[in-house]
Amino acid sequence: QDDLGDAFYVLENGLVSVTRKQNVSDVREVPKLLVNLSDWSHFGEMSLITDELRSATITVISDNARCLVMTKPIFEKCMEEARRISTQSMRMIGEEIINRLPLFASLSKYNRRYILDALTPMTFNKDTYICRQGAEGHTFFIITEGAVRVTVNVKEGEEKEVNNLVAGDYFLQQSMVEYQYV
Repeated sequence: QDDLGDAFYVLENGLVSVTRKQNVSDVREVPKLLVNLSDWSHFGEMSLITDELRSATITVISDNARCLVMTKPIFEKCMEEARRISTQSMRMIGEEIINRLPLFASLSKYNRRYILDALTPMTFNKDTYICRQGAEGHTFFIITEGAVRVTVNVKEGEEKEVNNLVAGDYFLQQSMVEYQYV
């Protein structure tokens, strides 16, 4: 805790505790146990991602522990490559979907690419409302993976499902309905 992050760790085998103190400089303070981690758990990535000091202390509590270690420079290269691949994949998926949408069929390849560059990938967890009925909205959504349930409020606290959308479908946020990732 409070060290600069210099590595990412994968616990190959063993048991470690994750603890945190309120005041790191207080030698009398007993650290609070946050969690115990076991085989194939990982830790240390947050300080590498955020460039902040480590937020907890990891202590081996089994007879021994074996970790795989990735130094910060290698971790950063891996993250950069992962971002590049993710961006490339999202671009390919987005391009495929945009090319299939009748809405954009009359546009030139250049204009479709311009639209693609303007899109921002967003991820929603299951049962999360993307937009709510009655809220003002000016956002256009294209579903690249997963499914979305479309509902309307029929009375206080009760919704009626009116449609389901899947990858390749699109919608404009409207105040008349709710869209919920399922």
